[in-house]
Amino acid sequence: MIGKITRGSRPGDIGAYLHGEGHLGEHVWRDGEDREVSGGVVIGGNLAREGDTDEKRWAADLRLAASGRPEAKRPIWHASLRCAPTDRTLTDAEWRGAVEEIAESMGWAEHPHAIVRHADDHVHVVMSRVAYDGSIWVGKNDARKLQKARQSVEKRLGLVEVPMRSRSSGREAAEGRLKLAEYRRSQQTGVDPARVGLAERVERCVKAAEGMGREVFEEALDRAGVEHRANVASTGRVNGYRFSMTTDAQGEPVWFKASQLDRSLSWNRVAARIEAVEPVRVEPVAAEPKRLLESKATHAQRVEAARHATEAAQREAVQAKREQRLERAAPPRDLRQQIGNISAAKQRAETYQARLAARREWLSMIGRARQVREPEVGWKNLRQINKATAQRGRANAQRRRGADAQVRNSAPATSLSDYQSRQRRTPPPDLGRGAGR
Repeated sequence: MIGKITRGSRPGDIGAYLHGEGHLGEHVWRDGEDREVSGGVVIGGNLAREGDTDEKRWAADLRLAASGRPEAKRPIWHASLRCAPTDRTLTDAEWRGAVEEIAESMGWAEHPHAIVRHADDHVHVVMSRVAYDGSIWVGKNDARKLQKARQSVEKRLGLVEVPMRSRSSGREAAEGRLKLAEYRRSQQTGVDPARVGLAERVERCVKAAEGMGREVFEEALDRAGVEHRANVASTGRVNGYRFSMTTDAQGEPVWFKASQLDRSLSWNRVAARIEAVEPVRVEPVAAEPKRLLESKATHAQRVEAARHATEAAQREAVQAKREQRLERAAPPRDLRQQIGNISAAKQRAETYQARLAARREWLSMIGRARQVREPEVGWKNLRQINKATAQRGRANAQRRRGADAQVRNSAPATSLSDYQSRQRRTPPPDLGRGAGR
């Protein structure tokens, strides 16, 4: 789930956009008969405006709440929540529950807000930071809090867990933080960046090798499909590891240091987890006590055999534990689910492209009917056509005014005699009462 936050001061404007057709006609919702209707519909909130298809009532409610603190700047808080392309379609009740959980986590559940749904994959939440009692929700670090809150929703609903975005001024990838380009790419594709997938596999290998030693850690990396290179000093001391799971355009592996994946994967911390070998305890094989007429040599042989049996059982237990741990490191291979997700995402993309092409053809038809010149990239929305039509009307009006002025300037000037003759013209006689008899 991806969240985007904006702030403003005019709830009517954001409401007109949410209930409008959108820039590309992407704002649609399904009615009770499963028909697509342009715009958006209110599905929840604490304003009791469910079912509204325009912003008049809930925007007035938010405007009334915000008027209680006129000194507050940008009192309207707006967040859009979108599922990944491979996620299932959530019901209205599930979206309401998700927004309520996010609101409780962020601390604005009691503030007036409305939830507007678009299509099958996203909703919008519009909230007044000013409550009816005059209290203000400051919303410091709201983007970070929203990311943490939506991660809880993703786990509860079984959605794709999108990695958290870090500040652009932070280190390049410390503690699993991503660069802006990686975060945006994951937003567009719904797929975790390679760095995140690599960090998850390495962390799974560390967990599998806890208390088992460095040898088991490297074998777990091999089973997980992670290439690794140890940085060994001349003294034989290991200073760290480099990991790779992808290749570049030339086919060379792309290496990441542990600090580029997550600080918790630094060798000092990993070594403390895997090199403290935990002993595997087994039930020792006890030798029978010395018999009455048994010699000391025979009894010593039986004691030695019991000790060897105990050591063999311990080795088997260690090997069994090792195999059990290494099975955890291997990545899951649900190819059928992956193929299904890819096919569903491709089908949704094709449907959206077809709808977009039909929308552009409709806009082109309107442009031809209005006889306005279409740009090379095509019309984007009806607002652009209206603007071009208005500009064409103003240009025609200006052209007509110029032509009229040219005609007036080219007309011959009135002579003095003509002017005087018009001034001397006598008015018609006033026919009084009975003059027509």
